[in-house]
Amino acid sequence: AITRSFDLLAQIYTETPKTLDYSQVRAQVLMAQGSGQRDVGQVEEAFETWQQAADAYTRTEDSAGYGRAQINQAQALRELGFYARAQEKLVTLQQTLETQPVEATGRSAKACRKRVRSANCTDSKLRNCEPV
Repeated sequence: AITRSFDLLAQIYTETPKTLDYSQVRAQVLMAQGSGQRDVGQVEEAFETWQQAADAYTRTEDSAGYGRAQINQAQALRELGFYARAQEKLVTLQQTLETQPVEATGRSAKACRKRVRSANCTDSKLRNCEPV
């Protein structure tokens, strides 16, 4: 299904004007692909896929989507045993989100900030965090 989504997205991209919507949809497909990879134990691949999603969300200025991708990357790092890198990623994300006005980030970014705080504060090894 993910491969088919990418095929359709590529077809739409070549047949229509390039818009931010393409990057937004691509980011969402990448998030789903990363989750699927993680579910079958391909954690390193999932990390890289979520990085691509974060890049796509950056292009669309979607800070909530970017935050979700970063949280998923932190979870992947934790699963790979890179606890300090995961913690650093969450701290950096929290600092980034705290500098943005709520009006600019919207409700979902507020929820993301809350999730980062709870992930960051409740478990130094992030054992209780679930990918978003």
